[in-house]
Amino acid sequence: MRMLRNRRGFSLAETLLAVLILLLVSMIVANGMPAATNAYNKVILGANAKTMLSTAINALHDELGTAWRVKNSADHKSLIYFNASTGAQSEISLDDSGKIQVQDYVALGAIDLVHDVDTATTVKQGNVRELVSEAGANGHPTMYATFESIYFDESTGVVKVTGLKVLKVSDNTPLASFVDKDRNDLVFEIRVISNDYID
Repeated sequence: MRMLRNRRGFSLAETLLAVLILLLVSMIVANGMPAATNAYNKVILGANAKTMLSTAINALHDELGTAWRVKNSADHKSLIYFNASTGAQSEISLDDSGKIQVQDYVALGAIDLVHDVDTATTVKQGNVRELVSEAGANGHPTMYATFESIYFDESTGVVKVTGLKVLKVSDNTPLASFVDKDRNDLVFEIRVISNDYID
């Protein structure tokens, strides 16, 4: 009771000690926030990269799964084929920055590309589209999908894509790759329609 009735305040030493403890706790929290923010950003970036890799796998399958009259480039960096959904002759390749792109062709004159593909003179249309795009923060992409090579095996009718991965735009660091559980690179395979599909 005597302590409760005591109207004496805190001493200067007690007040300074309380302020010092509060400052120490504030410094620990302030120093931990950037580390926590960086860890959070890495987790989000990794999750977004895995989503983009999955999207690239699905987009490649959709683009090439129904293709016919597929031809390889000499360097195995692109394929020329007929797109079943558009009926256009198209080319899938890497652009100058390494992103997967699709370019559509049109025939010059009254030539049917499907039936006269070997004699047709073609030009590339202006519309080139990224196979998979990522807007990123403020419209600036932070990652992109790429591959090392793309090859059509005529004997099996399978397109083989090696080195399929998602890279960080700023320094080309791999964020996600098409690998097995032991982190070994896998070849992504897509069975396509036979080249004899169109007479």
